[in-house]
Amino acid sequence: MAGRRWLVTGASGQLGRHLCARLRDNGDQVTGLRNSHPVDLEGVTDLACDLMDLDQVSSAFRAQTPDVVVHAAGLTNVDLCEFNEDLAHHLHTRVAGHLAGLAAASGARMIYVSTDHLWRGERALTDETVAPQPLNAYARTKAEGETATLTAMADALVLRTNFVGPGNPWKPSFLDWADGGLRAGRPLNAFTDVYFTPLPVQTLCSTIAELVECGATGVFNVAGRERISKHDFVVAYARSRCLALSLIRPASIEQAGLTARRPQDMSLSVEKISATLGHPMPDIRECLEILASSPTP
Repeated sequence: MAGRRWLVTGASGQLGRHLCARLRDNGDQVTGLRNSHPVDLEGVTDLACDLMDLDQVSSAFRAQTPDVVVHAAGLTNVDLCEFNEDLAHHLHTRVAGHLAGLAAASGARMIYVSTDHLWRGERALTDETVAPQPLNAYARTKAEGETATLTAMADALVLRTNFVGPGNPWKPSFLDWADGGLRAGRPLNAFTDVYFTPLPVQTLCSTIAELVECGATGVFNVAGRERISKHDFVVAYARSRCLALSLIRPASIEQAGLTARRPQDMSLSVEKISATLGHPMPDIRECLEILASSPTP
């Protein structure tokens, strides 16, 4: 059903901006809450809002009277979360619970965008029944955000995901880093010992709309159906774009010198989401085709 009113936090981020564009193109009314960078999308209401101020958040919510709220804002720098867990906790947990409470009181739908970082990374294709065992502050505060959301609104929608795709000029994405480096002839180190189930950001956006349309609630893994290492994904991407494979160097996360501990297997089972929507999630080949054929907002 087109014509819904959506409120999207983090609207100038990678997911938020793609989602605002997708919903606008679907004929919905979209307001994007953002901090410093304008959303810069024709047909999307751009609203500056300091998420650190919950009174501002409440005022923005009440002014827009949304049918659906998507909390896509967050502190995605995993190492920075280690140094400022209070900020991560506020953005991932307090704001999530606050928005869910506002949504519950008004009869709106609430969607919390979570992560695939929630576990220790000791198993492949984790499903929705496995309790989080976070290794770092980012994962802890995201897990706490899931709990805060579902406590404030039992029929909220929580999406655990790992998406890939183009970022924004002010914040390049993982894929932008890989593509730009290869096109510039720079050698890239890519982890052979970190696994994930990548999903195009464009597919995540359409899946969010699908889940709202079918009235889904609860926790869902929203990911690709094929588990792959970061190294092999970069190789597959480079091959699909005819870029130099010789520039991609195998590396280990154990020697990367990162501050925060990271899970080495973040792959997610997508049996539940596939059964709910009645179609499979994309594999790596399909993922690369979607990325090649979808325009940036």
